[in-house]
Amino acid sequence: MKLFSSLSLVTLTAINCLASSVLAFTPPAVFENLVLSRKLDLSGSYVRETVALSIKNTGPKSESVYYFAFEPEHFANIAVFEARLKTSDGSRIIHAVPAEETNDKENVNYYTLTFTEPIEPKEEASIQIGIAYINSIFPSPEFGEQSDPQLLAYENSRFTVSAYPSVRQNLKILTIGLGPQDINYEDAQESFSGNYTLEPTVNEGVLVYGPFDNVPPYTSNSFIVQYEYPRAVVKTVQLQRDIWISHWGSTASFVETYQFHHFGTKLKEGFSRLGYMQRATSYNLNVASYKGIEIHLPEKAREPFYTDLVGNVSTSSFSQQEDHTSLVLRPRYPLFGGWNYNFTIGWSVDLAEYVKTLGPDKYLLRVPLLEGPGEMSYDEVIVNLILPEGATDIDVAALQPFLPETTYITKSYLDFSGRPTVQLVYKNLIDSYKRTSIFVTYTYTTQAAYKKPLAVSGVFAALFTAILFLSKVDIKISSYNPKKTK
Repeated sequence: MKLFSSLSLVTLTAINCLASSVLAFTPPAVFENLVLSRKLDLSGSYVRETVALSIKNTGPKSESVYYFAFEPEHFANIAVFEARLKTSDGSRIIHAVPAEETNDKENVNYYTLTFTEPIEPKEEASIQIGIAYINSIFPSPEFGEQSDPQLLAYENSRFTVSAYPSVRQNLKILTIGLGPQDINYEDAQESFSGNYTLEPTVNEGVLVYGPFDNVPPYTSNSFIVQYEYPRAVVKTVQLQRDIWISHWGSTASFVETYQFHHFGTKLKEGFSRLGYMQRATSYNLNVASYKGIEIHLPEKAREPFYTDLVGNVSTSSFSQQEDHTSLVLRPRYPLFGGWNYNFTIGWSVDLAEYVKTLGPDKYLLRVPLLEGPGEMSYDEVIVNLILPEGATDIDVAALQPFLPETTYITKSYLDFSGRPTVQLVYKNLIDSYKRTSIFVTYTYTTQAAYKKPLAVSGVFAALFTAILFLSKVDIKISSYNPKKTK
């Protein structure tokens, strides 16, 4: 018992030490940021950031990993992180993944950028980074009248939080509205201990911070930028995307259920239809309401439908374009800040557009991850790949990482054992993921293909046989007639 207690104590001590080392991780000071130039684009419903970074290896040996730091509130909202290394003949993709290590002391998380070729001592390199954040923009103020303009706000750091010292930093913020302003720089300047001027300059609607010279590692100072935004800001809280594969019907059927949320300025009072009709042309909350949805479907899409929780919605149009099919939807009511709208759309496409034959009884399914409207972010996307009944040896691959897949059985019309279904769950996506695909390989034998029609035929044959047999049976009850008996 004492031995067990001693071993447990040693194990717990080792686990605590390992956890402490992970949480208290500090990257080695082997790089210096020569120039760190950052640009934030607030012209859409989610935030786009580009970083131009020139670094130098100041360590004694070659290095192949650079740690890019984030404050936790921004790290949790990352939808896209891409990095490229500039070369003499163009650029190369840098392998970038979230780091398991965190730095609780500095309150930051990291992405690790791994170079294919190590950077030698005193060698310099140029890196281009693209980032997209969702759930980062908020209304300021939260409530307004229908006649008020929609004002949004965004909070981040004037300095780029970095694990390494920076010789020079600067920041630009772009908006589409008029009069962007930093509404907290005076308080920030008073509380900041450094010798930097935190007030931005404004040039043609662009806020410019810096340049800041000789910035120490992990320097941070928050700004809040407020700006007018005359468009709707809508996100998809959840999208369920069901893809039905039918070899007998030779079709791929898509059913998508959206949960929309308008996260802009909320109405202070109730909605006025009269006020909406009178002020629908000026830059106010009427203009910032969400009135219509356009979704680009595959070029050969057919048989579309559009329903919501009430039933079928007739305010839609479906037209063939040169390289796609356009489905334009109009909700039953305009969406204002804080309002939600749930609806379902569907369409069908020839199976040959998505399924290829790899060999005898072996097939490859390739479908896009998303098909939805442009300028859209997604908190959660659930993709259900519903394969033919009898499909086996299922293997899934995707460029975009997903939560651990789930496999279950879906039963539909005339199914016996049910259809194998693979469910993939994604978090923090944006519309640009329409360019990525999901790949599924599976085996579907001839016996499995004919199993259902033969079984259905057998059931109907047995039913008709039973009906024919019963029709020959006389089940009438004859009436008793005493006169006839005599």
